[in-house]
Amino acid sequence: MKKGYRLLSLLLCALILLNMIPMSVWASEAKEKPHVAQRSSSYAEYDTLKEALEAVVISGETYEIQSDESNPASNTITLTNDTTISGAISLGNEWEITLDLNGYTLDCSGDDVFALSDTPSNTHIILKNGTLTNANNFMYTLPSECSLTILDGTYTLSGSLVNELYGQLRVEDGTFTCGHSFVSDTYGSGEVLIQDGTFDASEGRYGFDNIAGQVTIQNGTFLATDDLFYFTTDNYSHGTVLVEDGSFTSHGDLFFLKSGKNARLTVNGGTFTVQESEDYSSGNLLYLHSGAVAEINGGTFAMEQENTAIMVDESSVLNINNGSFPPLVLYWTTTEP
Repeated sequence: MKKGYRLLSLLLCALILLNMIPMSVWASEAKEKPHVAQRSSSYAEYDTLKEALEAVVISGETYEIQSDESNPASNTITLTNDTTISGAISLGNEWEITLDLNGYTLDCSGDDVFALSDTPSNTHIILKNGTLTNANNFMYTLPSECSLTILDGTYTLSGSLVNELYGQLRVEDGTFTCGHSFVSDTYGSGEVLIQDGTFDASEGRYGFDNIAGQVTIQNGTFLATDDLFYFTTDNYSHGTVLVEDGSFTSHGDLFFLKSGKNARLTVNGGTFTVQESEDYSSGNLLYLHSGAVAEINGGTFAMEQENTAIMVDESSVLNINNGSFPPLVLYWTTTEP
């Protein structure tokens, strides 16, 4: 009987000690949970991001996620700790994937974040909620019929969000530091919609470079070292920019439109400033050339340096219907910039 009492006493002591362990211990263990891969209604946890990606199928040396014909591709990868990856995440056709950074940091080791197959279609990517660092581009090429949506987060890129844009890029919010430009080479089918956010290319060059598609800015703060919106000729034609509101600062031209096929700019509001710079002393508010069309319906425009404010050649059209401008110098020219 005494032996039974001893065992019962030991069991009670063990339960008391277990109950005295701080909840923070269990919380810390929970915090170290591995990455989470969620595919449709299924849910699993993995020790590394690579293993989580393998769960939604990896092949080869890069992270390649393939579609499952029997299960429409709707997948979520959720980080549960800071992670470093090497090699772009490669996606195939007919995929919808959400990468939820979940408040953590993803280090991309200097590579692009995503890469798409040679002929992808209907592949849609959503990125949100965390910090992405040490990346080159989000992706080098975003093909037509594909989309990249960024909901929020903080992102540091040595290149651009997208280097060649044929598909759709939408940014709802976030903070972006780009070493080259925000978006480079927007082709005819390419569409950019920015609803809000902070965009800094002060260590790079252009803001939106070689615009041939459609760019719509609803709000946000934008800073570029050289021209902020840059249209060019030849393959980069038919570019369209609509600005509804926001704050825009550049050391070069704010808007540089040069196209033989009617590049078009519409500004309905916003604050626009050309800052003084030793390196970019020729900045203008507007430069229209070779058949460009600009319509200014509102906005506040300012220049910190003494320079030509607006330059227009005889083949271009400028309509100023409203807005606040400094004392304007309009220079009409037929010469090349």
